[in-house]
Amino acid sequence: MSVLDRVRRRAVPRGNARASVLPDIKLHVAEENDSFIADDGSRIWTSGYALLDDTTGSFMRMRDQHFDNRHCLLCRVAGVTYRPEALQDPRFAPGHAVRLIPEPTNPYDQNAVGIWDASGDIQLGFVPGDQSARVASDMRAGTQLVGFILREFRRGKEGPRLGIHVLVVPSGTLELVVESPDDD
Repeated sequence: MSVLDRVRRRAVPRGNARASVLPDIKLHVAEENDSFIADDGSRIWTSGYALLDDTTGSFMRMRDQHFDNRHCLLCRVAGVTYRPEALQDPRFAPGHAVRLIPEPTNPYDQNAVGIWDASGDIQLGFVPGDQSARVASDMRAGTQLVGFILREFRRGKEGPRLGIHVLVVPSGTLELVVESPDDD
């Protein structure tokens, strides 16, 4: 059983009235370990889970990853450079759940949504500013959203984390199917 499967089983039960009216979301993912050359010429390693196209079963490029459910979002975590210790914390490894906490009194953005570890002890960063208004609006309207760390980026295979991608979905509606290399 993968880490992501265990996280899914710990999701908030469907007893929430708001979540029960939202359609179930079934996403196919595959474990991914790869590298690419960054704009500055350095090699960046990525590991975790990548979304698969439902029709072809192939990996989806970041710009092609969209969802029929408007409450779903895949994004980078903004502001991680201001919390370098949190970025390296094992609670933010791929497959772990994260808590989304609105920050309406944030002096820089009244729509700011913090991304914290599942217990709410350590803040990793924020939903990016270009997405925060939508996420905050959904949360103010009563949609309970949760997050899952899907992918991490490192300088060097064993180097420190540089960034993280998080999947934001309505609580209790997500089924992640982790495809193994043997699956067709």
